Amino acid sequence: MSSSSSQLIMASCSSQPMDDLTRYMPLHKYILEGDLESVKRDYDSDDHALQARITANLDTALHVAVGTGRANRIVEYLLNKMSKDQVALQNRDGNTVLSIAAIVGNIQAAELLVKKDENLNRVANNCGWIPLIEAAQHQKKEMTEYLLQFTEGLFESEENGSTDTIRVLFMNFLIGAKFYGLALELVKLHPSLATMVSSDGRVSFEGNSSKAICISK
Repeated sequence: MSSSSSQLIMASCSSQPMDDLTRYMPLHKYILEGDLESVKRDYDSDDHALQARITANLDTALHVAVGTGRANRIVEYLLNKMSKDQVALQNRDGNTVLSIAAIVGNIQAAELLVKKDENLNRVANNCGWIPLIEAAQHQKKEMTEYLLQFTEGLFESEENGSTDTIRVLFMNFLIGAKFYGLALELVKLHPSLATMVSSDGRVSFEGNSSKAICISK
């Protein structure tokens, strides 16, 4: 393939999100309004709408529906039409729809998503944070407790610098959110959490990691 042909293809691909942003403005509006009937009427036969990026942050329709926290009928409708690959799409920040559910505390959506694909629990965003970490960082206790059942391996796997950093960060998010009972319960199950040191020198219960912010590059 010639250089000019490659550049043409790249230009075409890069323009697709912008084209979709304009094309699916009505879909975005319907989702924000929770208007399932209009979504069905205008987009039921449009397969591309399931994976189109309809915001500047490269969110799909499912990202937007989950993020509203009040459009779970639309979430369920979309999930019934989407493949696992489509559901697993990440936005510009690397967030899957389960990370979005964790951030806003949308338990009902999280349950639907995990039922569709439990592996979403292990997909990290651009900052290396899985949905469980996002839930704790955003002080969503019910969501944190819900996701914890799927990520117990985080505390049982062999020690290594990267995993230890996530463990320490998570424990400090719990303390920062005043989820003391949950933190204590985890330490009882995994005593090493109380004295763990991350690769960057942080220790569990230092109390200031709750101010950490994930900023994608």
